[in-house]
Amino acid sequence: MTHFLKSIGCWIDGPVPATDAIDAWAQDIKDAGITHAFIWLPKPGAPWLSRWSPGKLAKATLALQRLNVWTSWTIWPAATPEKVQALLADLTKRVNAYKAEGGTMAFVRPNLDAEGPGNGHGWGPGGVDLAPVLVDGLMGIGFQAASVTAVPFKGGLRDQDRALIELDGVHAGQPQCYSQYQQKKAWTHQSFFRPGVIQPHGWRQWSPFVADGQLAGISCGVMTSFQDHPKPHPTGLDAVKVSIGAALDAGFDSVTIWSWKHYKRQLHVQAYLKGLLDAGDDAEADIKPTVAVSGLDLVDAILLAKEGQSVARPGRTPITADDMKAKDWRIS
Repeated sequence: MTHFLKSIGCWIDGPVPATDAIDAWAQDIKDAGITHAFIWLPKPGAPWLSRWSPGKLAKATLALQRLNVWTSWTIWPAATPEKVQALLADLTKRVNAYKAEGGTMAFVRPNLDAEGPGNGHGWGPGGVDLAPVLVDGLMGIGFQAASVTAVPFKGGLRDQDRALIELDGVHAGQPQCYSQYQQKKAWTHQSFFRPGVIQPHGWRQWSPFVADGQLAGISCGVMTSFQDHPKPHPTGLDAVKVSIGAALDAGFDSVTIWSWKHYKRQLHVQAYLKGLLDAGDDAEADIKPTVAVSGLDLVDAILLAKEGQSVARPGRTPITADDMKAKDWRIS
């Protein structure tokens, strides 16, 4: 099966560069194979405001655009009327600075990170009513379209996330299909977060928005760090390959990586992804090593199996009726 990526996005967090280092910062992003940079604006302690000064954000955006890197500004809305207005006022200053430097609004869009359970510090339930206020406000200060990133929860999209996605001003989405394992975060220990499981789930949840014309496209949010999964699952680059393979098998044709502060040091992952980007649709790419699964993951494993794949136990012995009781399986 041929697999390739049409684009590689990345949320660009980490330190804000000094003004005289912006060109080198942008070149590093370009050299890493990033075709769409999502500049991370949220300010620590008040994430609905920007940590980037207006002038520096304008220069950084233009530096990326000169290198033919598509650019978005990722913002973290808080679901209260006051904080939505504060976000819009703060962003207006940055839009004005960008235009004053010669920037064109058609070449930058806001990326709305819809996260957090509470209204005061994130996109809580109040977002259901405030979604049109936020998006209309963004269009009112000059943006032509927005994108939304949110968690593809097992139980379905939150109402406040759906309220954003279904607005006319929102044209694209990035479901956060993050396979990961972090020892101190117990929720990442669930089988849902092993490589190759959450990516097809994200596609099933978000692709109907593309099918019905609500969104022009969706990119699979992936994590390339925190890939030290417990046995018998793959780890490191092999785990990334499994997740990317599952995303492409499901229907995604682009990925967006969380996040730059990790990815910029992962030269082996960069080389792998750039190879997929360069492959085009006439080359084969080795993206799907064996997916190791266990006990509770069996159903997920079978659901992941596609034409041309087989489901087998270690040792690749034939499957019999008794094998349905097996505790260790893998897709090859």
